[in-house]
Amino acid sequence: MGSAYLTLRNKISAQGVSSLAPVYFFYGGEEFFKDEAVSIIEKKVVEPATRDFNYNLYHLPETDIATVIYTANSLPFMTGKRLVIVRNFGKLPASQDELFESYIDNPSRSTCVVLVGGEKNPKRKIFDKLEQKSVSVNFYNLFGEEVVGYVIDMVSKEGKSISSDAAELLYEMTGRNMLEIKHETDKLLLYAGAGGEITAADVERCCGHFRENTGYDLVPLITCGETKKAAGMLHKMFEDGEDELKILSAIAEKFKQFHRFHGFIGRGENEYAAMAQAGVRFYKDAFLNDARRLSVGQTKTGLRLILAAELRMKSGLNCAIELEKLLLNLCQL
Repeated sequence: MGSAYLTLRNKISAQGVSSLAPVYFFYGGEEFFKDEAVSIIEKKVVEPATRDFNYNLYHLPETDIATVIYTANSLPFMTGKRLVIVRNFGKLPASQDELFESYIDNPSRSTCVVLVGGEKNPKRKIFDKLEQKSVSVNFYNLFGEEVVGYVIDMVSKEGKSISSDAAELLYEMTGRNMLEIKHETDKLLLYAGAGGEITAADVERCCGHFRENTGYDLVPLITCGETKKAAGMLHKMFEDGEDELKILSAIAEKFKQFHRFHGFIGRGENEYAAMAQAGVRFYKDAFLNDARRLSVGQTKTGLRLILAAELRMKSGLNCAIELEKLLLNLCQL
């Protein structure tokens, strides 16, 4: 349930300012959690009255690392701690590694330095050293039960509750974008009012309009072989800034469910029992319509095509082009 974020949040909440680590290093694919973690430290360290003197935000490589070190070694003004945030730390020029390594070996105890990197770290000594000598947290993208658990935790922190079914439905509707999940959860908390449990029906009423043009919406067009409509929807998603790997992940998830469904059907289960065992909790009629259009052989072929496309996309090839080619192949199953 976003355990890295929740663990960090709870630990920092229990600490006094003087007990915070001198260096934090946040990386991974989930930008929402990285921003949340930075915000928690900022609220803990920075006093509004002295913010202008004790808060510094830098972006690499625009700022030279020497400037960051100079600021970090400066004493705070009229307070116990200075906060220095360095974004895009993964873009640190290799020529500046040694200089910053010297700071990591002897960091200022009156400054809290928060380094925010990208999804993956360059294979360099300084990043290995940060893993060893700083509070280093990988905020990876959450999926499935982890997202559901995080929603339940968010709601409980507000003194309310949400059913597992409702949290799962919200997860399906939002397409796993954690910022959007947070916004929709905030709406549900307002909608629910004082007391009571947020139900799946509440999610349908409050957030039912939300899910448009996600990877899940491409699946019915794929199973129907609607190549032109699928391509048009995909291009619209590109224009809206939807992440290619997230689109791919949604398609892959549905094909895995199709494959599990057909496996249970092959063992003699009826369709509704097969759906339950395949993990289908919502939109069952729509799932059944899609699954009936594909044979077990087609789902196997589809999964092989999806895996091959994912490997090409992660190897650095043009993600949009690879996704378009995959869509064409899947529509022709």
